[in-house]
Amino acid sequence: MGKPKKLITKDEAIALEDYWLKTRGKAIEGACGYQDCREYWYSLNDLQDYIDYVKKKAKKKGYKTKDLGLRIYLGTYPPTKDKHDGLSTVFLAPTVKKSQPPKSQGKDGSTDGDDDQENIYDIEPLNKGGNGWPPNNYGDGGDGGGD
Repeated sequence: MGKPKKLITKDEAIALEDYWLKTRGKAIEGACGYQDCREYWYSLNDLQDYIDYVKKKAKKKGYKTKDLGLRIYLGTYPPTKDKHDGLSTVFLAPTVKKSQPPKSQGKDGSTDGDDDQENIYDIEPLNKGGNGWPPNNYGDGGDGGGD
């Protein structure tokens, strides 16, 4: 198995997070009055189990595996006085390729903002992963040793 095509370097990841912190991160902290979660974790086993589950359910619905994908949504837990009270989260939703393809396609296979996937609403989204608390900056140690 070769390297996936859409990988980025560690430096690119650091730059993306730094820019997010300087722009959206400050705005969110200012509006909420507290530091929010910004990193989320799922075990490879949890992700693989979910991918296998989506493939199985989608196949029963007549979808082709090659047309499936996952969309990542941002969410926020409502105030409930538990450890997640008001913190951000992400959830993954299964998608399938639309019957009408997007109008244009970039060099890397992206669709230049044209979304060629639609959600499969009758397959449950995945949530309840872990979050880094307090948030850690990407690249600040604890990276598992090695690039």
